[in-house]
Amino acid sequence: PRPDLAAARTEARALLAGRLDLCVLVVLAVALGYELVLALTVPPNNWDSLTYHLSRVAAWSQAHGVHWIANAPTGRMNEFQPLAEQQILFLVVASGTTALHALPQYAAELASLTAVYCAARRLGFTPGAALRGAFALASLSLVALEATTAQNDLVAAAFTVTAATLLLGSSPAEHVLAGVAIALGLGTKLTCLLALPVVGWLAVRAGRRALGRVLTGAAAGLATVSAWGYVLNVVHTGHLLGHGQGR
Repeated sequence: PRPDLAAARTEARALLAGRLDLCVLVVLAVALGYELVLALTVPPNNWDSLTYHLSRVAAWSQAHGVHWIANAPTGRMNEFQPLAEQQILFLVVASGTTALHALPQYAAELASLTAVYCAARRLGFTPGAALRGAFALASLSLVALEATTAQNDLVAAAFTVTAATLLLGSSPAEHVLAGVAIALGLGTKLTCLLALPVVGWLAVRAGRRALGRVLTGAAAGLATVSAWGYVLNVVHTGHLLGHGQGR
C-alpha cells in the first residue's frame, strides 16, 4: 500500500514523546551506526565468511559467473544455497573491491527490524511496544555480531520475517510478495523451512484467495531465482541437497 505520510508523522511523534522510547531510539541508532562502521572498515575475520561464503564469491568472480566450482575444498561452496553470496558478488563486481562484503547482512538486519516493528503494529501493539520489540531483536548478540559479516543468516531471517509481516496485511500485492519472500528465503538458506509452519499458518489464516496468491508468488520466486541452486545440486550430484555438507 502507498505510505500514509500523515500517519507516519503521528507515529514518529508518539515515539519521540516518551522518554523511554526516545532512549531506545538513541541506543538503537548508536548501535546500528557502530555496526555500519565495522561493516565498512573491518576485514572479514570469522570462520564461515572465509571458508565458504567469500571463497565461493571469489571463485564466481574469477570465472565471471555463478557456477559449480571444480575441486572445491568444501562442499559448502557448491551445495549451500547461493542468494546471499550472490548479493555480495554483485557488490564485488560493481565496486571492484570486497570492502562492501558485509552490506547484505547489515541491510538484512535493517529489514528485519522494520518488519518486526510493522508486524507488531499490525498485531495491535502500540508504537512504543513495537519499537521495543525491534530493539530486543537488535540487542541479540547473534544479530549484532552477524550484521558485520559475510554470512547469510540475517538475509534468510529477513526474507522470512518479511513474509510473515506481509501476510498480516490485506492487499493482494502483499500476499504475492510474501510468497516471493518465502521462495527467496529458501534460495538463501534451507533452514528457512523451520519457519514455514508459522508462515504457512498465517497464509491459511488469511483465506483461500490469499493462500493462492502466496503460492503463486512462491512459485514465481522459485522458478525465476531460488530453484537454481537446487538444480545445480541435482545436475552435479544427483541429489537435491547435494551429496556432502549441503545435506
